[in-house]
Parts: sequence; structure tokens; C-alpha cells
Amino acid sequence: MMQSQLKIKEVQVQSLETQAAKLRDVDPDKEQQLSSRKVEVEERFNRLVAPLVERRKKLDQFKQVQQVGLLAQCLLRTITACLLILLFVGELSSLHENFVLI
Repeated sequence: MMQSQLKIKEVQVQSLETQAAKLRDVDPDKEQQLSSRKVEVEERFNRLVAPLVERRKKLDQFKQVQQVGLLAQCLLRTITACLLILLFVGELSSLHENFVLI
């Protein structure tokens, strides 16, 4: 929901920039006032977005940790299966040697 609201605000800011350009042509004296207002809006927007960017970063890190954990579990299962196979093959060889000796 926050992302959609941010997208709306971004569109609004772009619209205001277009309007500001037109207003500059009509009343050049207001350019300083428009510039300072634009800086205020940009700073406020950045303050609002910063926690969301940080949250996204933490979520991405958490996701990576989860993926590494799943990969580690998969590797552990594979190694266990390989060891069981080697153990089984070793026991078969040992049985075969004992059978031949008898």
C-alpha cells in the first residue's frame, strides 16, 4: 500500500514540476519561491522514503538468509544421502568379500 501511495506522490511531484515550469514563464519573480518550496517537498519526500528503503533492504537481507538456510539444508540432506549410499556400498563390498572367502 505504501508503495502505491509513493507512486502517487511521485506522479504529483512530476505534475508540480511541470506546472512550476509554466508558472516560471508567466511570473519569473516566483522562481525563488518555487525553488525553495521544491527543496522542502523533496526533503520531506526523502524523509518519508528513507525508512521504507531501509525496511526493503532488511527484508531483502532476511530473504537471502532464508535462501542460504534452505540451501544448507538441501546440501546437508544430499551429503547425508551420499554417505548412506557409500556406507551401503561399503557393506555390500564387505559382504561380497566375506561370501567369496566362505
